[in-house]
Amino acid sequence: MLTGCPPVTETDDPIDTSDVSACAGAGELIFYGDADGDGFGLATEYQFACEAPEGTAERAGDCDDTDPSIFPAAEEVCNGIDDNCDSAVDNGDDLSTFYGDTDGDGFGSVSDWVRACSAPTGYVSAATDCDDSDAAISPDADELCNGIDDNCDDGVDNDAVDADTWYADFDNDGFGTIRTSLTECEKLLGYVDNDLDCNDATALVAPGLPELCDSLDNDCDGSVDEGAIDQPTWYTDGDGDGFGDPATEELGCKQRTGFVAEGGDCNDDDDTIFPGAVEVCGDGVDSDCSDKDVDGDEDGIGKCDDCDDHDASIGLGEHWYTDGDLDGFGDEATAVQACVQPADTLALGGDCDDDNVDVHPGAVELCSDIIDRDCDGTNPDGDGDGLGHCDDCDDSDASITVPTTWFEDTDGDGFGIRGSTIDACELPEDYSASNDDCDDEDPNSFPGGSETCDGADNDCNELVDDDPSDGTTYFTDADLDGFGVATPTRKACSLEAGWSLNATDCDDTEATIKPGGTETDNDTDDDCDGHIDEDFFTYVHSRDIQPIWDSNCNGCHGSSGGLTIALTDGYLNIVNVPSTQVTGLMRIAPGDPDVSYIWHKLQGMQGTVGGFGNSMPPGSPLNASELSIIETWILEGAPP
Repeated sequence: MLTGCPPVTETDDPIDTSDVSACAGAGELIFYGDADGDGFGLATEYQFACEAPEGTAERAGDCDDTDPSIFPAAEEVCNGIDDNCDSAVDNGDDLSTFYGDTDGDGFGSVSDWVRACSAPTGYVSAATDCDDSDAAISPDADELCNGIDDNCDDGVDNDAVDADTWYADFDNDGFGTIRTSLTECEKLLGYVDNDLDCNDATALVAPGLPELCDSLDNDCDGSVDEGAIDQPTWYTDGDGDGFGDPATEELGCKQRTGFVAEGGDCNDDDDTIFPGAVEVCGDGVDSDCSDKDVDGDEDGIGKCDDCDDHDASIGLGEHWYTDGDLDGFGDEATAVQACVQPADTLALGGDCDDDNVDVHPGAVELCSDIIDRDCDGTNPDGDGDGLGHCDDCDDSDASITVPTTWFEDTDGDGFGIRGSTIDACELPEDYSASNDDCDDEDPNSFPGGSETCDGADNDCNELVDDDPSDGTTYFTDADLDGFGVATPTRKACSLEAGWSLNATDCDDTEATIKPGGTETDNDTDDDCDGHIDEDFFTYVHSRDIQPIWDSNCNGCHGSSGGLTIALTDGYLNIVNVPSTQVTGLMRIAPGDPDVSYIWHKLQGMQGTVGGFGNSMPPGSPLNASELSIIETWILEGAPP
């Protein structure tokens, strides 16, 4: 370094050498020591000269003159060195971008990045994670059927590795075809989970279906029409008459040569003998295979005269009549019997004057003449009841005579009133045979009607709203304390004195005894809570002692054994009951634990009073609190 000049200090580029230049002689320049020959010298090493001495450079700013790759114009690279002498390390253009990998799956989030020579902790080079909070989600993950884009390909559940294969079910029979399938997470419409259909073009074919005669493999077992359930029966037809021998029947989907569908031929060697053939009377041959030659239906009429010799209900034929006056009824005298109705005849006879169209069975009799118009053989009193047909409501029935009196039924409830009547043979509209309606303006009021809370006498018993079907059930409250008992009850439209909406009273003879009543020391359950005088004792049996028995003793003494202390009768079995093991002691002596044998058993001290056996309960004694409760209860008189 030259002396006499101010020292040159390294500053930000470019180097400030104004003070040094002032020391130069005329025509001299400043040169800096450049030991590594990179064209930049150290600012602290300089000299003046007219020309650059060897080992010098015109520019200062080298921050490491031992390394020719380090100088202000060098390219900054990732090597942990300040290559370009800008006082910063590794801040060049060859830095890489790294992305935050929160879930540690090797893929980062594009929203969290840094530039560095190497990946900082928690950062990676790939920015393709679509959910950086879940390590199971990344481009390398397998797509699963879970409603999530597991492999970040912008598709959900697509090509999932655990997807199921579904098969097209074109015929909707529940079985699919192996020829058309999809791999999807969810079942698609028209697809099923099996490929068992051997013909998906028809719902008549599927595994398990019955085989039919349709040239299809209905049950997909590889065979067609075998054992079909609809196989017809075929019969051999030796004589070619269209009917086969019933002894030769066989089942089959297809008709074989020489077989027919109709059996029943009783002689398959004669083509004139078969079911339905014309029977020849008296030839001794059963031509129609009816097992009969003369009288097939055994109705006593020979085959040649019988209209249907296969049906015993059909014999010589019907009777047919001529109808001269065309009134629909024929003259009995013209009857003919034939299997088929002859022309100009009819099946109804009974006309007693076939020349008069007004005379025939069912015609209306007239009071003004003596003609038997209805052909019943009588006139004018057809039923002989003493009333002529003009006055008789039914002159063919002696039990029906004069018209009946009917009562007007204004409200249409089937019951009339006494004031308005009409006499007629048949019930007129808006009338009734009954006359005991109590309100013929109200269709809801009539004898036997259902009483309801409507202020009317619906059942016509002269009482209003008594025992209404829609009423409220009330319970008798004899002591008028507002609480009733279960019986008796009544239904009414409103609450009346002496009745209650509830049945919770435990004593309906005393008004002070009721739910919510004040408990007093009187050996009575004043508040109907199931406990007697409980407010005057620290503990009572039903509330405090019975739960101890239930929890600890009922296993042995619940409802069996020598001592039963179940809830129903436990108190009565122990209080003031003599001990069966020690004479002179009570099981529980009210007021005195010392003579209460159960008390000694509970403490395991039964031996001190002459007792024996296990303590109670055996193997698991009561705790101090439970024993204290029982002792206090005994001392206070063992209240129930």
